[in-house]
Amino acid sequence: MEPSPMSRPPGYGRPSSRAGKKQIVVFLESGSLGRLRVRARNEERTMQEVLAACLNEGLRPLGHPPLFPVEHRRMFVRSTRRAKPRGDETRPSRRGLHGLAGWFAGALVDEALSFAAERGTSVQAIGEEGARRLLSDPTLQIETPPELETA
Repeated sequence: MEPSPMSRPPGYGRPSSRAGKKQIVVFLESGSLGRLRVRARNEERTMQEVLAACLNEGLRPLGHPPLFPVEHRRMFVRSTRRAKPRGDETRPSRRGLHGLAGWFAGALVDEALSFAAERGTSVQAIGEEGARRLLSDPTLQIETPPELETA
């Protein structure tokens, strides 16, 4: 007999590779996301790594040091299908946009959310700004910033 959803512990059914992690989704226009995909493919990076770089670049102008390590960790096998753009049933601010999502350590996500709230912005806006910066300046690298490097 299957346990009722109310008796399941938090995180039940989540793969162990995502234990302690939280998801961040940044919604971008298809043109921007397409250009990020091309750059990721050219630099042999995953979209998870691209999202981390976008968030780090978005934090820079706000005076916050980078938070997210740009690392590739295979968490699960995904189909190669891309997400559909959001339709009419979604909030107006997300209609026609595509989601760029990644899983990060829960403490890092909480810190980013807290910082965004302190600054009166959102993680969405931080990610959008970082994507703009990455796309407008080809010299910006999709890599873990030196201050986050571990020995």
